[in-house]
Amino acid sequence: MANSINKLEQGNAAYTKIKLYEWTRHEILMATTEAVFGPKNPYRDPVVESAWRIFEPSYLSIALSPLKPLTSPKAFQAREVLAMSFVSYLKNNGPETASDFIRAAHTHHVSYGFTTEDLARFEIGHTHAINGSTAPTTWWLLWHLYSDPAVLSEVREELERLVVDTSDPYVEKTRTLDLSLLPTHAPVLHSTLKETLRFRTMAAAVRLCLEDHLLDGKYLLKKGGLVIVPQPLHHSSTSAWGEDVERFNHRRFILGSVEAGRENGSNKRKAYDRAAFLAFGGGHTLCPGRHFSTIEILAFVAMMVLKFDVEPAIGDRWVEPKWERTPMMASLQIPDEDIEVKVRARDNDGRRWRFIGRGD
Repeated sequence: MANSINKLEQGNAAYTKIKLYEWTRHEILMATTEAVFGPKNPYRDPVVESAWRIFEPSYLSIALSPLKPLTSPKAFQAREVLAMSFVSYLKNNGPETASDFIRAAHTHHVSYGFTTEDLARFEIGHTHAINGSTAPTTWWLLWHLYSDPAVLSEVREELERLVVDTSDPYVEKTRTLDLSLLPTHAPVLHSTLKETLRFRTMAAAVRLCLEDHLLDGKYLLKKGGLVIVPQPLHHSSTSAWGEDVERFNHRRFILGSVEAGRENGSNKRKAYDRAAFLAFGGGHTLCPGRHFSTIEILAFVAMMVLKFDVEPAIGDRWVEPKWERTPMMASLQIPDEDIEVKVRARDNDGRRWRFIGRGD
């Protein structure tokens, strides 16, 4: 990610123009798939990435259709391109140099006799699992930060406190940030991420009724039935979040919780009811990749806000895009139209940025 973000610095040019959503989803897709699939990552091929872009919005409709070539011909063809790329990946022993996750999954599936063709299609599902919500979350987090100068300033100040400057005259001047500190030492940025998820999540929680239950005294939920609960219902509950539930409050998740108030012997509501935050699911259905995606998003955004100023290419203010055409399978709002922006490198006294992980 650091190498990709550094490419936004165009020599002596005053700024670089990019389409923010297109750029963000490309960079997140590549960073994620490189980490998961390893050096033989099929998405290095632009043809494969293009096929994913065609297939992804139709993920649900093509999964449910019995006549895929007729009802979704473009998505069907794109899926076949993806499948064949992963067939090649598997035949070239791609999992051997991939992440622990891919190696373990591959070993498990092979032990049950699945064919190479089966496994290739499994990897398309893995792509959706590891990337489906990460890219739009990153984009919306960038949007909320850069569109609000006060929030951006507060997050930058927090991150600057974690930066270590090297001023030794015999060593190249650098500014170093240990990205592994972000989940625990950047509460404002982390809270802004959670508030972005609360504000923009579109997913639904699905639960199986284990016994008959009369909900709210009038809705009978029968044992064995499925209950589908749109997460926005939980995330817009006044009783759970307070009267300002419709306002984006970037500090909401660092103010405490209902449980914290009770532990302190107080009945005063702090910030939110933990049970009402369902961005990563809930109970035993919590997303197993939530820690991976969280550190990835925090790292990506931290590098951006420390290195660059971003502003709309047209006009002098940020205008929130509509998201009415968000695909049904999407976990987060997808903007209907992209935003072209100008990206300018911030003045860091000639110091080179260095981003590391713990132990580097």
